[in-house]
Amino acid sequence: MKQVEKDFFKSNTLDILKKIIGMNLVSEIGGVKTGGMIVEAEAYLGENDPGSFAYGGKRTKRSSPLYDEEGTIFVYLNYGMYFLLNIITEPKEKAGAILVRSILPEIGVDIMKKRRGKNILKGLTDGPGKLSIALGITDKLNGYKIYSPSSPLKLFYGKRIPPSKLKFTGRIGISRGQELPYRVLLNG
Repeated sequence: MKQVEKDFFKSNTLDILKKIIGMNLVSEIGGVKTGGMIVEAEAYLGENDPGSFAYGGKRTKRSSPLYDEEGTIFVYLNYGMYFLLNIITEPKEKAGAILVRSILPEIGVDIMKKRRGKNILKGLTDGPGKLSIALGITDKLNGYKIYSPSSPLKLFYGKRIPPSKLKFTGRIGISRGQELPYRVLLNG
């Protein structure tokens, strides 16, 4: 597998959203590799997107990481319970990110099951909180560059998914901007 380079992020967030489905997300936490193919993600377009932490341009402790450079990992705690993985997709000082919602588990499946306390594959990584638990993702990954060879979390090129296999819907779990078709998943 070939790891993405920084240039992969030299596009806009919605274009990256279309390309990220079919790519491979791999963590190496505590010397253990886990990962799989990304099958669901959501885009957040920054200051003009009512679903984004950066909406309205007011910088807060929570929204500041969105202004980092493209390819930066941003993990936040949702509802005080679950870490959610975002990848910054816009140039420094222009907020934008993709939330990785789901992968097809392929690497280190037994470890992922153990981390989740599950014995079955079904439902193992089909949500952003479940995904983070299974891959060992926490906010300790904040600031790493997902394209860096030294990052504990890496993004690799994978299958090219034709546009006809992508399904676009509204985003999940937000109160504003949920009607925007910024969620994409592998159709079928």
